[in-house]
Amino acid sequence: MASALTAELAATRRFRATTLAPALGSAVLFLALSAPAGAPPAWGITIWLVLAGLVLALGDAGWPRPSVKDEFWGERRAAASLVVLSVVAGFLGSSASAEDRTDPRSGGSNTITSTDEVNPLAQVAADRALAEPRPRFSVEGPITGRWRVRVLDEYDGIAWTSGVTVRPVSRDRIAPVAPDAELTTQIITIEEIPFEWLPVSGRPRSVDRFVNSDVDRSVLAPDRPLVAGERVTVVGGPGPTRADLPDDATSPRQLDEEAAPFATLATNLAGDATTLPDRLDRLAAALRTEHRVAPDAPVGSNVALLLRALEPAAVATPEQYVSAFVLMARSLGATARIAVGYDIPEAGSIVTTAEAMAWPEVYFEDLGWVAFDPVPEVASEPSEESGRAPVAAGAELAPPPPANPPAQEEPVTDDPVAPAPNRSALTATIIAVAAVALGLIGLFAVLAGLVVVLKVRRRRRRLSVAAPDRLVLGAWAEATDHLVELGAELSPQQTNSEMVQAGTRLLAPQAEGPLTDLATLANAAAHGRQRPDPIVAAHAVRLLGQVEQIMGEGEGRWARWRRRLSTRSLRRATRSPAR
Repeated sequence: MASALTAELAATRRFRATTLAPALGSAVLFLALSAPAGAPPAWGITIWLVLAGLVLALGDAGWPRPSVKDEFWGERRAAASLVVLSVVAGFLGSSASAEDRTDPRSGGSNTITSTDEVNPLAQVAADRALAEPRPRFSVEGPITGRWRVRVLDEYDGIAWTSGVTVRPVSRDRIAPVAPDAELTTQIITIEEIPFEWLPVSGRPRSVDRFVNSDVDRSVLAPDRPLVAGERVTVVGGPGPTRADLPDDATSPRQLDEEAAPFATLATNLAGDATTLPDRLDRLAAALRTEHRVAPDAPVGSNVALLLRALEPAAVATPEQYVSAFVLMARSLGATARIAVGYDIPEAGSIVTTAEAMAWPEVYFEDLGWVAFDPVPEVASEPSEESGRAPVAAGAELAPPPPANPPAQEEPVTDDPVAPAPNRSALTATIIAVAAVALGLIGLFAVLAGLVVVLKVRRRRRRLSVAAPDRLVLGAWAEATDHLVELGAELSPQQTNSEMVQAGTRLLAPQAEGPLTDLATLANAAAHGRQRPDPIVAAHAVRLLGQVEQIMGEGEGRWARWRRRLSTRSLRRATRSPAR
């Protein structure tokens, strides 16, 4: 469609290169809208440009004019237009073959904000509590312990949520890795349950598919969910560990009013430690040694349950100790969050829901996110206080803990199929494109209506005068403006007879008679000794009607609308000299 519109517009004799705007604009729009799905193949862009060039070269601008091919090669601006075409084609070809994606650290609207229907921490507890664990994935290659899937960094006093925003990134340069770092290749095979987030460990360097990631490259979200049987190859290096932390390591201060109730306890547990890593080590050690995990403890992450879990000799769930550690770390001024993922026992083994876990991570400047281990051992006997309401001071003012959501079972089908696409995102894209298209159509309609109104008012002004001589000259001016709209180049140095010859070359041969008679009447009205009478003026108007009828018979629908919407007769540089 853009190529056909370009071919129609190419019949104009001025500003030839600007007529390429519809085709080139459509190409740029196509590339922009397809960016989330990856760069289109170079051969596809090449075929598209070749077809567009053929339509542009072989298109006919309307009978009986010469083809666009003849006009283009005879145009003095043909060389400049060819240079523009070559440069743009080279740019589109090179951009199509590139695999670089948008840098998530830069601004832009091409973002994906993660949301959860089920609280991730509750889902971890539910997966781990399944009577028969379900397989999730397997890894071929070196095993690096914990594999992160999601991160949770926002806490409202009741539950943890993810405020991470991900954007497209390059497949082969996901995260920077130290030059001396030892890169490892790991092949992840998805088992029974589809994955919307790719499990990663350490610092992922490259992956064999298009993904989206956050600024810190902590999580990877494929462009489409990974279904059972899919294999993903990830190359990366080791992530930072506690052993990499220097004694003077610092963390950007994070102010969190929800962590205020934990400040006093965190200060007491940290003791006389002076550096932030040592204070966090003491917090983790205190939780591991002074508490126990009770599988039947009340689940939830509200402040009341967490404060109760920190009481002497108290028991709680692993997720509650992780949440308490993160809030205490924040009360000490550190930037901390919760990571959700799996603990892989050994290479080649299938990771199941039983290995689901959560752990705290603290961000250190010039190093990144470092994991800590505050989770105590599992108690040998069920807790005597499990199931009781929280009794800590102020607990009666806290909201009740959320109910433990049941584990959501995936529907079992004979053949694994990919989940349905994200219709909300697709709908939003369609609405956005439709809104832009409607806006452009509306703007074009307003401009087209303005052009038509100006021409109607000009015609009415010329043909409604009372003086016969002015009416004849007005009919001649209207006819020559029609010739200009067809592409005729008229100048003040031309006589009326020369204007007739220029118009006859664009119109059918039968238009020569009415144009010649009308030009003769215009000469007499402008330079004759005797002024025309009303009968002569009426004859001039009839001749104008004959010219317009011949024009309409020789034009196609598109050519007729193009002439009606042409602004050549309204511009001072191109309009008819007959006024």
